[in-house]
Amino acid sequence: MLFGALAMFSLWMVINDGNEELRVSGLARNIVISLRAWAQDNGGKYPDSKHDEKATSNIAFRELYMSNLAQDEHLFSAPRSPFVPDGNLGDAPKFPKALEPGENHWMLVAGLSTKSPDRTPLIFENALDTSWPPKWHPGFFMHHVRGRSWRGKKIMVGFNDGSTIFVPLKRHGSHMTLNDETLRDLPPLKVLDIEERP
Repeated sequence: MLFGALAMFSLWMVINDGNEELRVSGLARNIVISLRAWAQDNGGKYPDSKHDEKATSNIAFRELYMSNLAQDEHLFSAPRSPFVPDGNLGDAPKFPKALEPGENHWMLVAGLSTKSPDRTPLIFENALDTSWPPKWHPGFFMHHVRGRSWRGKKIMVGFNDGSTIFVPLKRHGSHMTLNDETLRDLPPLKVLDIEERP
């Protein structure tokens, strides 16, 4: 009886994980597609190029709404994230309520263009801070904390070539970071922070 219950629970976890991973993969893919579409209309540069050094990923992503390349805040959500959009964009054309603090799960790498190397990370799930290389907690069961990785120690990354994959992480001290293959030949990159609620 106990064995059967454990087997059912394990099966449920596998199915649930698969559904959540599929969802976050789709969200990342749509964000990258929107960013690349924006860049096509803006000399190959991404939305951070319109803002100064104090820009956040929230501010940069808001450009996608102003260009009609995003219509739903939930594009920037993710399963098990503490950062949950409320669905309120505010009025066009500025959409000032879009991606307010606490409503964006994703970080954007600044200073890139469509001509940057294909395997450069463009977006990834929120890390602990903006340091490079980024760092995450190894805790899948930390439901509502910033910077937690998935079961199996991986994180969703969208690359400059348009691909989106779960990247295996490696241990770095008490945290996890991108693996050596992902970091190979990359210079230090500037990461735009997410805005958290006060």
